[in-house]
Amino acid sequence: WEGVTVLERAGGVLINGCSNLIAFCSADPEKQMEVAAFQHMLTRLSSLLMCQTMSDMSEVEMSKFNVLSLEGIDPECMEYLRTKEMRRKIILQWIQRLVVDHSRRGT
Repeated sequence: WEGVTVLERAGGVLINGCSNLIAFCSADPEKQMEVAAFQHMLTRLSSLLMCQTMSDMSEVEMSKFNVLSLEGIDPECMEYLRTKEMRRKIILQWIQRLVVDHSRRGT
């Protein structure tokens, strides 16, 4: 049960972080398309991160978990991810890079 509790907490932290990032996006109508693209990608990467975490903890193959969507994620990046051991750290780095890039753009 301890593992389930840890996983639930991790999911809660991830959801809280995503909702905070979404809440503080620009309300500028001119940036609406960029903001939507950021929010969608953030949600997809967060889903991927949570599924990878569950896969790592349960030793169940990643493909058995439902990721929201991989739309917009470069297939070469996904292939790179499949070949690496530290997948969670790579996905987290992608999320951090996405946040920094969009923060600099003011979205």
